[in-house]
Amino acid sequence: MELPYKKEEKYIKIPKLTKSKIHIFAGKESGNLSIEINIDITELLNLSPDSFDPQTLPGGRLIPGIVNGVLPSVAISIPSLKNISFYIGRDTFGFFIPVPKLSEYKSISTARFRIKGKRVGNISIIGSDGNSKNAGVLLLIDSDETVKEKLRELIYKF
Repeated sequence: MELPYKKEEKYIKIPKLTKSKIHIFAGKESGNLSIEINIDITELLNLSPDSFDPQTLPGGRLIPGIVNGVLPSVAISIPSLKNISFYIGRDTFGFFIPVPKLSEYKSISTARFRIKGKRVGNISIIGSDGNSKNAGVLLLIDSDETVKEKLRELIYKF
């Protein structure tokens, strides 16, 4: 699906990650919406888990597939992009895309997804809440110790 983007280019700072940002712009060739997330990995890996506030889904519901339903992360909602929310944490990265057409459904369905047999995250279809709002799709990608160790190795190479 293509999303034409005619608004101005934006940089959004990521709280608690002073060297990181989200860049929103029109693609050079297509003119479609492009989102680039630049995260300083050393900064992210050096933060203690206590540095992050517990986040929930838009509207306050618990996040499916996460122990206790809250994700220690930075959550950024972008109103100019129909309130797409990004979750950035030490162990998980993800985003929630509002899909109003799912508002007639009141349930949440979550599936794990794998690459080469290894679980890499969850994808969830989120029905609306009690106020018939906040329906959408949630994608969460895990960042376990193996991934973090590979990132550290890359950092030391460069």
